[in-house]
Amino acid sequence: MGTVLCVWTQKEVRSVIRFLWAKGRAPIEIHREIQAVYGSNVMTVQHVRKWCREFSGCRLNVTDEQRSGRPSTSADLVPAIEETVHANCRVLLKELEEQFNLSHGTIWDIVHERLGYRKVCSR
Repeated sequence: MGTVLCVWTQKEVRSVIRFLWAKGRAPIEIHREIQAVYGSNVMTVQHVRKWCREFSGCRLNVTDEQRSGRPSTSADLVPAIEETVHANCRVLLKELEEQFNLSHGTIWDIVHERLGYRKVCSR
C-alpha cells in the first residue's frame, strides 16, 4: 500500500474524482480510493456523489463557483463618508446613517476601523 498524503487541496481531490469518474468508476469506488490516498477524513461519500453528479451535468471546472454571500460595503462609500466627515467634523454617526442609508454598525466600522477615526463628534 502507498503512503497517505497529509496535505491536499480541495481542487486536487475534485480533480481525482473527475478523472476516476471519467474512467467509469462508481462513486463508492472513488471514495474508497481517495480515502486510501488522502486519509479517512478527506471527503464524505455524499460529497463524492455530488461531484460525480456535477461532472455528469457537464461541469468542467473543479473550483468553487462565486457565491453571493453577505454583501460587502461598496468601495465608493468609504471615500464619500470620509469626505463628509472632513467637510463637517461635528457630524454624528446617526446623521451619516441617515445620509448613506446604512446601519449603525456599518457606519461605525467604516469610520473607526477603515478610516481610523477615534471620535467623529464628541459632546
